Amino acid sequence: MCLARAQSGARPLSLDLSSTNSVKTNALPKPNIKEVSPGVYEVGLVRLDKATKTISFPAVVNMRDGIAEYWLVNTGGKVHESVLRTDAKPVNIHVAMLLLGAHGRANLTAKERIEDKSTYGDTVAIWVEWTDSKGNKHRNRAEEWVNDLSQKAPMSKGDWIYNGSWIFNGTFVAQRELSIVSNIHDHDALINNPRLKREDDDNWTIETKAVPPKDTPVTVIIELVKPYVKPEPNETKS
Repeated sequence: MCLARAQSGARPLSLDLSSTNSVKTNALPKPNIKEVSPGVYEVGLVRLDKATKTISFPAVVNMRDGIAEYWLVNTGGKVHESVLRTDAKPVNIHVAMLLLGAHGRANLTAKERIEDKSTYGDTVAIWVEWTDSKGNKHRNRAEEWVNDLSQKAPMSKGDWIYNGSWIFNGTFVAQRELSIVSNIHDHDALINNPRLKREDDDNWTIETKAVPPKDTPVTVIIELVKPYVKPEPNETKS
């Protein structure tokens, strides 16, 4: 089904939501999709590049120390516990990821989402780029900015899981909660941390020495590494 088309003069872009997280077309607002160059589109503040399987958007450093249950939230979200904040809307991030071919979690009922503590979905890598006061450019993995207290070391390097949030009573929950990347187990967020101790809200703190000064502008880059494959009924969730 076609949810949106690019602006006038651009090629039409179709978005099939039929198999993604029980999403219905009337549950997501119609996105404003604009083609800026061949294969490169903008959805609000979010830019997607189909060739590199990435999306990117601006953010700023929100906190430099303390417990961080979230790595990234919208400006109106849980900023008291997030490393970064952004004005990009979760719904636009989700639409851009769908356009890249992401599918997120398998369909679950509300009761299953509350009871299910597993983390599975599309595999993504998260990067952050920024420029210091001397003009030097930096590129870090998201994990480098978070400490794992249980290991007394930075969060282990590796990919994250694009759960894609969910729809409840006709509302896209990530847009309601404004949660984007979570260090703890949170099905409401778009992206979850699959590492051990994700159930411990106090386990993840900010690696102050690695994070630039508060309010430093950054660019968040999310790469779709591997689309999720739904397990067969007889397979065990992991």
